[in-house]
Amino acid sequence: MSIATVSQILNSRGHFTHKTIEKVRQIAESLGYIPDKNAKQLRTGSSILITVILPNLTNPFFSALVQSMQEYLEKSHFDNIDLTFQTSSFLKIDETIDNLIQRGTDGLIITEPLPNPIRTNDLLKRHHIPYVVLDRNSDYNLTDSVSTNEFEGGKLAAKYFQSLGHQHVGIITPNYTSPSINARIDGFLSLWSANSTDRPQKFITDFTKDGGREISPYIAQSDITGVFSLNDDVAIGLIRGLADQGVSVPQDLSIIGFDNIEYASYTVPSLTTIAQPVPEMGSKAISILIERLNNEQSDQASEFNSVIFENELIIRDSTQKA
Repeated sequence: MSIATVSQILNSRGHFTHKTIEKVRQIAESLGYIPDKNAKQLRTGSSILITVILPNLTNPFFSALVQSMQEYLEKSHFDNIDLTFQTSSFLKIDETIDNLIQRGTDGLIITEPLPNPIRTNDLLKRHHIPYVVLDRNSDYNLTDSVSTNEFEGGKLAAKYFQSLGHQHVGIITPNYTSPSINARIDGFLSLWSANSTDRPQKFITDFTKDGGREISPYIAQSDITGVFSLNDDVAIGLIRGLADQGVSVPQDLSIIGFDNIEYASYTVPSLTTIAQPVPEMGSKAISILIERLNNEQSDQASEFNSVIFENELIIRDSTQKA
């Protein structure tokens, strides 16, 4: 079969038998071929398209992350780089990446856990698309990564509760846990032995403000004096829900969140939380990707970057001594 025949079939041109068409498409699929709509465009001197894949835009953490990347580009005068974002659920992320390849993206920053990291890596390498993963992904040593020390972040929350004398505490977890969330949980629980009678009580809910509000009756009925929420959104919803239950924060229950989103300092009471260095994370992720894109163009190879930032305890008004 000639190259011309294959090209015409893949570009839906010409007239061929159904058997020939199916044969070409099966081979293309087995090789992971995805047609590039921009392949005929000369890239020299043109703008570079970078896409950030996010789970949602409702959590201020992700909007702040994208904002930090945009600010980095502006301060660094990268006028030829277009930064876009694409939301995607965990179950559809493979499809999302396939579509972005077809639309001609030059580089990816992925903040969602990858269901098939090896498959994704092979696919993006085949299309010469560098990518950076953020802290929601496990470190498979396949590409550049930027993360925070999630385990120590969870441990910070546990240590602070213990320093305040809280012996009966809880932890709020989501229905689905990513690698970074699991690390936060493990860090928090690490200060209690597996057989301890005081081991933190788990509460499961959606990772949203509504989820925090919905779990509030169960927490109000428990005997805990402090609770660790694995993100600020849930903690903010919980504060509101507890107010509806007649539970006072922090007099009746102390709360620690995670992320230090902007709203955390405006809640009543203001939220004690574990802060992630979002501006630094966003700036570092996009700077690494730009460097990788430059190396791609010059055919220079370099070792993968694995950058890990530390978290910080921000003490506000939602916690007090037991």
